Amino acid sequence: MLKGWLKYYGRFYRSALYSVFDSLDQYLVRWVRRKYKRLKDKVSRARELVVKIIRHQRPGLFAHWILAQHGG
Repeated sequence: MLKGWLKYYGRFYRSALYSVFDSLDQYLVRWVRRKYKRLKDKVSRARELVVKIIRHQRPGLFAHWILAQHGG
C-alpha cells in the first residue's frame, strides 16, 4: 500500500506524503517502545533504534524509507 501511495502522490503531491510518513515513523517508535520494555520510558533511544534499522539493518523494510535514503 505504501508503494502505491508513493507512486501516485509522489508524482502529483509529494509534500503531502511527508506528514503521512512522519506519522508512520512516530507510530513505529511507539510500537518499538511497547515491544521492547527496556525502551518503555526512553523515546530518544527508541527513535535511535528505528533510525539504526532504517540506515543499517533493513533499509528496504518500508517503501517510504527508500524515498528518504534518496533525498526525498
